[in-house]
Amino acid sequence: SGVPNVDVLYYGSGSAVKLRATAGGAVTDLAYPGGTVNDIVLDRNDYRRVFVASSATVYHSTDSGRTWTNITGDLTGVGTLHTIEFFRLNGSDCIAVGTDIGVYCSFVTSLGTWQRLGSGFPNAYVADMKYSEADSMLVVGTLGRSCFKLPIHNGPLTFFTIDLAANPVTEGAAFLTATLTATPAPVSDLTVTLSSGDVT
Repeated sequence: SGVPNVDVLYYGSGSAVKLRATAGGAVTDLAYPGGTVNDIVLDRNDYRRVFVASSATVYHSTDSGRTWTNITGDLTGVGTLHTIEFFRLNGSDCIAVGTDIGVYCSFVTSLGTWQRLGSGFPNAYVADMKYSEADSMLVVGTLGRSCFKLPIHNGPLTFFTIDLAANPVTEGAAFLTATLTATPAPVSDLTVTLSSGDVT
């Protein structure tokens, strides 16, 4: 339902955000209310949806920069915000921000609520990030702590429910019948291994 635009160009100049919406077209100064622009990222499927990070704030626009919403929310106590990326995580669009102490993400369904991304990642200055859609991988470059690759699961999570209600209570060894339900329904074959053991 988005609007792609291969010719669009957003760029920051000091505390200003500028837009060129067509190839060779005029450059428009946008009414960006934030501070000095550190990084800009677009929704790759809808060029009207843009996110801008300054050193201490994150702003979001859904209308090509005509109006802006501050989505910094609870992204506090993390030092300077350096870089920003957009991708799908577990089936939902997500924004990730590189800070002085790691990477934090916020889903577009709850912008302003942030959580740390990745496990085993050091409390390091994140200088830059690049998401590869082809590899489902977020590459994170740090200052002095090397580079890291974070696998990004972009499809929806599958939850399993096991129903044992049809089984009578018996003493000793007995066969069980179970109904296993996957939600949402998988689009390809799944292999499920069940094991049992004595419980005393």
